[in-house]
Amino acid sequence: MEAALVIPVLLLVFGSIMQKGIDLYTETKEMTVEQMEEDDWDIVKEFNRRTFLEEITEK
Repeated sequence: MEAALVIPVLLLVFGSIMQKGIDLYTETKEMTVEQMEEDDWDIVKEFNRRTFLEEITEK
């Protein structure tokens, strides 16, 4: 009887944690795309930043 109550609660908790992780990943990806679209006149800094951001978004 206890497992009948505990398992659905655990599934809901795991599901909400997974959804929060997906939301955070999506938000990070959107912020990365926005940052990549900004104009920056420091070429070396821009290259390093874009390389780092591309590594993050490829995963």
